Amino acid sequence: MIIQGMLGLGDNVYQRAFIKKIQKPVYLETCWWQFYKDIPGVELIKPTTRLRTQNKNLEKAPESVWTRKQRFAMGYNNQRVFYGTSGILDGMRRSLRVDPATIDLPDFGAPLVEGKYAMIRPVTIRKEWQNEARAPLPEYIAQAMQILRDEGYLLVSVADLEDEKEWLVGEYPDADFVFHKGELSLEQLMALSAGASVIVGGVGWIVPVGVAYNVPTWIIGGGHGAFNAPELLLPKHQPHKVSFILPGKYCRCREHHHKCNKVIKDHEQKFTRWLRG
Repeated sequence: MIIQGMLGLGDNVYQRAFIKKIQKPVYLETCWWQFYKDIPGVELIKPTTRLRTQNKNLEKAPESVWTRKQRFAMGYNNQRVFYGTSGILDGMRRSLRVDPATIDLPDFGAPLVEGKYAMIRPVTIRKEWQNEARAPLPEYIAQAMQILRDEGYLLVSVADLEDEKEWLVGEYPDADFVFHKGELSLEQLMALSAGASVIVGGVGWIVPVGVAYNVPTWIIGGGHGAFNAPELLLPKHQPHKVSFILPGKYCRCREHHHKCNKVIKDHEQKFTRWLRG
């Protein structure tokens, strides 16, 4: 089977769980080759993409990663991965016709930061996929960071900012370690995620990564709930430590630029109770 995989980082964490269950050999088109190198019988095909972050990871791949077997171009069924509006796990289950295995990720070694730290995903907007509706209010990230600092955590903020391509919403995070220029390799980013005591941010790749590494993860909802509600993103087939907090009037729109109501009542108190267990 030739699988035209999804291109997003978080999408590929979910997708890995399905690829593990598909009958091999399988030829997979992906930008995130590091997630599949430990799965026997998976041959990787280099895709073409105009997306900035995906291309940056492709540029780091040694040519030996990609299949040299010419037969992948013929004699195999093609299958495109998609999920539509029914949720990423249910959508992938339908498109790939298999149930997922456990959502997990390889061990990428020791993190760059030692000690008790929280990994923070600040609120950013990408021009190539500009979805203001999904993003939470940045003040809730700032509240969580202050509480974490008061509780003795080091703060590590990660992003991939670039002028006119991806930018912060709200104030610059007051973190102990700031990696905002995309300087971390995927391996370093995943190691940092796996080693974190807590992960905090909005909807995005930290949701499946938090599940995969079983890290306590606080996801602050914004809007665009038709695609980003917790029941659409969290697995029912395995335990995890990912918690969502949603606005009181959670907007389930489908529009990237909708003025969703993102107000969360008593966020500080709720986060403190969650953090202290």
